Formats: sequence, structure tokens, C-alpha cells
Amino acid sequence: MKLTLQRFWKTLDDLPVVTTDARDWRHRLDDEFESAQRYLRKTGAIGVSIDCPSPGGDGCPRSVVKLPSGTIRGVCSSLWPL
Repeated sequence: MKLTLQRFWKTLDDLPVVTTDARDWRHRLDDEFESAQRYLRKTGAIGVSIDCPSPGGDGCPRSVVKLPSGTIRGVCSSLWPL
């Protein structure tokens, strides 16, 4: 069986930069994630924003903040409740 990873290649074409978080890769690749993850590498870098898993339209990214405990979290910057 030949594995073509069609979603993986399409995702690489679709992303403006090929850096995103693991949640986004899993969402975009669905059942291809397990096979495609060998081509992905962790950078160790902390992002400044991530796509909102419940998009509220243009300009609705989640900001990444570091909490006093040292953990990081994506915080919705939308003014509108979901």
C-alpha cells in the first residue's frame, strides 16, 4: 500500500508559514497525522498567536500568554462571546 499523505501536502501548500501548533496539525491532517508526524519537528519556540479552534471571523487569533506559574495558554482576544 502506497501512502500519499494528500492532506499533508495540501496543508503545506495552504499554510502561509509551515509552523503551527500540534492541535492545528492534528485538525488539518486528521487520519494522516500519525503517518505525517515524522516529517514535522518540534522547534521549542513559543508562538505569539494560534488559530482559534472556534473561529469568529477575520482578526480572531488567540494570543499566547505566559502565566505566573510558567505555563502558557492561548487566550481569545475576541470581543464577542461564542
